Amino acid sequence: MRFKRGVWGFVITLVLCSTLNAYSVDDIEPNRLVVKLKSSTLGVKSSSTKLQDLNNQFGIKQSHAVKISSKIKSKGLSVSSASDETVYVLETAEGTSIAELEAYYNEQNWIEYAEPVYKVNLYGVNDSEYSSQAYLQQSTLNDLLNWPINNDVTVAVIDTGIDYFHSELADKIVTNLLDIPDNNIDDDGNGYIDDTYGYNFYGLSNGSASIGAFDHHGHGTHIAGIIAADSNDTSGMAGINSSVKIVNVSFLSEYGTGNQIDAALAIRYAVDNGAQLINCSWGYKYSNTVLDDAIDYAIANDVLVLAATGNDGSSSKDYPAALPGVISVGSVGNDLDLSYFSNYGSYIDFVTYGESIYSLAPNEGYAFMSGTSQSTAIMTGVASRILSRYGAMEPEVLSEILELSASDLGEDGYDSRFGN
Repeated sequence: MRFKRGVWGFVITLVLCSTLNAYSVDDIEPNRLVVKLKSSTLGVKSSSTKLQDLNNQFGIKQSHAVKISSKIKSKGLSVSSASDETVYVLETAEGTSIAELEAYYNEQNWIEYAEPVYKVNLYGVNDSEYSSQAYLQQSTLNDLLNWPINNDVTVAVIDTGIDYFHSELADKIVTNLLDIPDNNIDDDGNGYIDDTYGYNFYGLSNGSASIGAFDHHGHGTHIAGIIAADSNDTSGMAGINSSVKIVNVSFLSEYGTGNQIDAALAIRYAVDNGAQLINCSWGYKYSNTVLDDAIDYAIANDVLVLAATGNDGSSSKDYPAALPGVISVGSVGNDLDLSYFSNYGSYIDFVTYGESIYSLAPNEGYAFMSGTSQSTAIMTGVASRILSRYGAMEPEVLSEILELSASDLGEDGYDSRFGN
């Protein structure tokens, strides 16, 4: 189901793909295919043996099993992942046609789906226009900073990681999370790897070990700052909700690149670790089962996902923003005109400020960035502030509150450029 239209249009950044064989080679990771087996009376062992035989037939160099967590039972929605599941990432020979291989594997009645490994990208860029926090000065967003804090709220920032030592964020990071065992290495005595300040899923889809969740890119720290930076001091900048706790989940590299498998693992991890809101300042162009299931998993467990509409300045859909139940956010400037880079279309819920947004940078830094990524972070901050004041509520109710409190831009009522 899609939430009722009527929340601010915020914009975030990330790119994947959807329609079978409609992608270009630039949209996918070369020589890789992800496969999920059907559950059947024959059993997974039998199916995995058949998969190995098929892999041998096509000269597959390697098949890497990726376990997908489904620890929390879904409530009310049908999610394909009722228990822990496994997908297989196949490494093909050079020159293999992924489109042809995908089509053939999908013809097998014991395979649930076969899909390319889609690339994921960020939707934010550095900006040199220094305008302080104009979005707080020109709007009623500033009023939120005076709202009482009556309830604890946990927000997951799924991104490039966070500088968890930054003085404006250090006390906001949830530490010692429920982690995922990795190669039987235990660096802190709790049975897991690198979980003290968050978890890094980058590379897990190809068997690589986690390298920690510190932000070596800058995007994730910028997003976290917009949401949660200290607001009770006289320096730096003010986050929308400095009382929230941040679950730091990384799946993007220092270059801002990743794929939908690691993104899906990150989303499920955030749900399992108590996030009430998930900020996705990234996207992809093609809907795919691996990540669609992860979004369904979050929604089924009453976790609201907010995602950027994309920075192409077009009406093309970006995911997960275009998925039912996700709050999609586009960008406007301080003049409330749609930003030239902001995507638009029938799937947009809200727009909010996304141009020259001032926030944190790694190593005690500050920076201006523009993009639907920044818009989404503002929207996540607003949603978290509502929960901090009024307490936990179902995502549909929170969505309705956002809709009722939104200012109408563009055509009267909902429209495809400004949403609600």
